Amino acid sequence: MSGDTTHDRLLNAAIGIFAGKGYRDATVAEVCDAAGANIASVNYHFGSKESLFRLVLREAFQRANEIYPIHGNLAPDAAPELRLHAFMAALIRRGFDEGPAGDFNRIMIHQGTRESAPDELIHSEIARLEGDTLESILSSLLGTRARELLLLAKMDVIGLCVFPGVARRVRSYLFPEAPQPARLKQYIDRQHAFALAGLSTLAPASA
Repeated sequence: MSGDTTHDRLLNAAIGIFAGKGYRDATVAEVCDAAGANIASVNYHFGSKESLFRLVLREAFQRANEIYPIHGNLAPDAAPELRLHAFMAALIRRGFDEGPAGDFNRIMIHQGTRESAPDELIHSEIARLEGDTLESILSSLLGTRARELLLLAKMDVIGLCVFPGVARRVRSYLFPEAPQPARLKQYIDRQHAFALAGLSTLAPASA
């Protein structure tokens, strides 16, 4: 995105503000001020704060996925264990990225820990952007399409990925300094192994 138009400036500003404050505490006035636009600009270009937020989620996800793709550049028929590793690695690496590629994770952490957010919008967008990918992986691993089981498995896997971003104090114990690539890879591999071990206990229940 070039950022040269009012639309682009508003979207760029909104991504940063929503990542910093979440949907509830971010205001349209702040977005317009940061973009150097008048207060009516959001309604003109996006229709509403909620519509702006939907596009923020999509743009922030695209930026993150360009750097840390959830498919890991694997073939569609790759083993589900490898696909799960790629998915988890992408989410974990985004969580440690303090730049634009980490904005999507920061937005979602706000939404997962605060009320007064457009939950239906968020759920539909997350399913479209990444949730369906994870569900497909887990369905292959568990050999089931049972919705309740897959939902619980998704929550467990995502929890393993985003925990360092939510529990910042615990993260400081795990990584007092920004983790070096080798150490971060070890952490990703460990979380992946933990996820596979946990998922293996669910598989018999799906038979």
